Amino acid sequence: MALYFERVVTLIKNAIDLLRWQDIVDMLIIAILLYKILMFIRESSAAQVIKGIVGIIIATQILSLLQLKVSHFLFSSALQIGIIALIILFQPELRRMLDSVGRRRFSKIFKKIDEQENALALRSIALLTEAAEKLSETRTGALICIERQNRLGDIMKTGTLVNADISVELLTNIFYDKAPLHDGALIVKDWRIAAAGCRLPLSENKSISRDLGMRHRAGLGLSEVTDSFVLIVSEETGGITVAEGGILKRNLTPAMLNSLLKLEFVSESPEKQSITRFFSFKKSKKDDGEN
Repeated sequence: MALYFERVVTLIKNAIDLLRWQDIVDMLIIAILLYKILMFIRESSAAQVIKGIVGIIIATQILSLLQLKVSHFLFSSALQIGIIALIILFQPELRRMLDSVGRRRFSKIFKKIDEQENALALRSIALLTEAAEKLSETRTGALICIERQNRLGDIMKTGTLVNADISVELLTNIFYDKAPLHDGALIVKDWRIAAAGCRLPLSENKSISRDLGMRHRAGLGLSEVTDSFVLIVSEETGGITVAEGGILKRNLTPAMLNSLLKLEFVSESPEKQSITRFFSFKKSKKDDGEN
């Protein structure tokens, strides 16, 4: 037993001696890539399709070992078609993943902090939060999309151009149920109300809860194909929801909404940003545990 243990220790030491810094970087890249792929599969409806493809691969290998040539040929052809179909089927998710790789995070790190821009963002965030709270209290349905890197010019053309400063009164009036623009989405561009009454692409995600209506499906749909931050207020319950990156964050309080908006739109130094995100993550985990 001691001799076996010594051999294992010797093998480990030899492996460490042969390990280069390039190998460590290589393993880190592969680990990050696998993590991203697993997160993509978990957050989309791709899991069942992936299982099907894995099943076809296993069946193909078994047929090859058994030398069943015709069956092996059919399964191999199905596998090739399946991979192409997977790329076509999940084109929106793949586009969103590739589009978001490093863009927003790196831009935040290297972007010079503009105090004037931060002040405008903070003022606008306070007004949006106050408006969302009032809309929630009166159970007035609302759909507000904040433009980021992906431009929403085509979406704006489907509605009415407004080009006005953000104010609580204007926001609540636009979404008043007798107002002509209350059914569509409102677009915020450069912290101004750019357009209202706009039509958004509906999400085709079949895992959406059935108690969510068209506003939530439209908000989620826009977040799936762009990097927009979408704020939704339910007409039925008054609940505040945020759609971002194809994910819904439901049952938010005005304070939570305010924190999310600041986290996404107020520039911070990289050090302060890391600390803020760490404590926000710890707080959210605690809240989840209490619920």
